Amino acid sequence: MAGYHGMNGAIWINGSKWATGVSYHVNVNRPTVDASVFGDEWQVNLAGLPAVDGSFEGLWSGNGDAAVGASVLGRVQIAIYPSDGTNPAGPGSMGAVASGMGYVFAGVAGAVNDAIRVSGTFKGTGTWVIS
Repeated sequence: MAGYHGMNGAIWINGSKWATGVSYHVNVNRPTVDASVFGDEWQVNLAGLPAVDGSFEGLWSGNGDAAVGASVLGRVQIAIYPSDGTNPAGPGSMGAVASGMGYVFAGVAGAVNDAIRVSGTFKGTGTWVIS
């Protein structure tokens, strides 16, 4: 399997590029509960429903309204691309690492001696596609 460089990664919210040069983490899990009873020789676990959440940080792409609004809009479309360029659906696109509906909790930060950055977390809701 080929490796990919993430220097052109991007996160898109509701079809708008929100951040570039992103560092991201996508966690997929299934919570478990202990269902052991007296007499069991080994612990018995039952798996719950799959869940996805994660975090991101990158350079602000200039979509300030999207950055602020996504945190209060409710469910939004989230797509994380490893090497995106300018058009995630265009020729040569690698496709999303992860995409689906979810809630975004984020903010924008800037300083006189640094680039404007956006960072946040997300929680998926419903079905997600994980590549």
